[in-house]
Amino acid sequence: MHAPNIRHLDIPFNWTDRSVTCLSRLSNLESLVLRKYVIMQVLSQVQLDNVLNVIPEVRSLTLEVCNPVYQHRTLYILSHQNIHHLNISGCHGFFLKEVNLPQLQLFQVDRKHWEGPLLSPNILPCLYHMLVRGAPNLTHINRQRLDPTWTSFMDLDLQRLMSDVCPCAVAHIPQN
Repeated sequence: MHAPNIRHLDIPFNWTDRSVTCLSRLSNLESLVLRKYVIMQVLSQVQLDNVLNVIPEVRSLTLEVCNPVYQHRTLYILSHQNIHHLNISGCHGFFLKEVNLPQLQLFQVDRKHWEGPLLSPNILPCLYHMLVRGAPNLTHINRQRLDPTWTSFMDLDLQRLMSDVCPCAVAHIPQN
């Protein structure tokens, strides 16, 4: 199957090699929504990288992953050169370690309440500092417009937002 005219795809996705191969045939995808296929599934970094590597033209990506937090904690690295819009608000047990998203402008994220008490905050990196380093063109988080100086100065609105979505337990003070 080769479907060059498909630009948007919204599907339940099981992360198998066969599914990744099928996805790679959609060479002109610009918008991709990968919904959870099963209730609890451990997603490996390799599986995530395989998908990101076969969708080089995607500008909008929504991930819906449900990892079992009580058994498995993977900290993920997200790297993609073209993603402008990333939505991980539907994820459970999906924690970022690092991002390399130079074109990212809109980031949607949500911290699930049940994740906090189950995890030691000391193992989870600060989302704010991660975004400062890896998403220099970010303009919105959860539809909230960021001040142009957000990478060096955290205003009150951004502090409130980070206290809602960041999984770390440190005060959100910009690093120089």
